[in-house]
Amino acid sequence: MNPETAEGKTLALILWRKKESGEDDLAVFNGVLTREGETYHLDREDGFDRIINAQWLKRIDVVPPELKQVLLDCDFQLSLNLSELDDVGGLDSFGFSWPE
Repeated sequence: MNPETAEGKTLALILWRKKESGEDDLAVFNGVLTREGETYHLDREDGFDRIINAQWLKRIDVVPPELKQVLLDCDFQLSLNLSELDDVGGLDSFGFSWPE
């Protein structure tokens, strides 16, 4: 998908990780996809402005109607493994805390 389609719209960032038990664990965070020059960011209400890696842009997709509520009423979604955030400073650099 062309990221320009999602620009200025709400984006659900779905992060996956493995628990010590081996089970999958996920968390959903939301923001608005913005662009400054050629760089895209996930802007959040609390002031964090985090870079969306150019390699991830092609993975942005429309949220299906049946998942809108689960994905915080966002228009678009991006699913990443938690380790992929290491390329841009990790979870803390995004201003996120993993839910308990």
